[in-house]
Order: sequence, then C-alpha cells, then structure tokens
Amino acid sequence: MESLARDCAPPSLVKLLHEKRQAPFRLLSERLGALGCDRKKLRPERPLFPPSDDIAGKELRSEARAFSERISGACQRAFVELIGLDQAEEKADTDEE
Repeated sequence: MESLARDCAPPSLVKLLHEKRQAPFRLLSERLGALGCDRKKLRPERPLFPPSDDIAGKELRSEARAFSERISGACQRAFVELIGLDQAEEKADTDEE
C-alpha cells in the first residue's frame, strides 16, 4: 500500500482493503512496527474509525480488536489508538451506565 510507505493510512482505503479481504490490519501493524510503534508518525492524527452506529464500522472494529490481541506492547497500543478502539471501548462503557 503506497500511502503507508508515505506514513499515511486513509480510512477509505483501509475500509476498501478490509471489504476486499486484503489484510489491512496486518499492513497497518507492520508499518507501525517499522515506525518504532510511534502512533504519532502515522497520519491521520485522528483515529481511523471512531465509534459509530454504522454496521460496517462495527464489523471492522470488531475484526481490528481481534487482530490487536495478536500484537503486544507499544505496537498494540499504537494500533488500538490508530483504529480508534480505545474510543469505542470508552463509548461502550458510557452507554452501559
């Protein structure tokens, strides 16, 4: 993915790759690893998939969450922040109250 080589992960491209089963999470994880697991080095600065009621987004985040469990340490934290999983968990906690 050429944009990743330029330290950019466009949400629309990640979503398209996910829909076509092209392993975008592995690619994102590998790029984060190459960047020393520093989330700040990969654009955009905002999370790729913040919480929403969008069914496709929920499926994508669910699969990303499962993928994140195979990563460890700083790269896992960077991946969770990049996707927006930390925000999704906060929203779920708020909704339960």
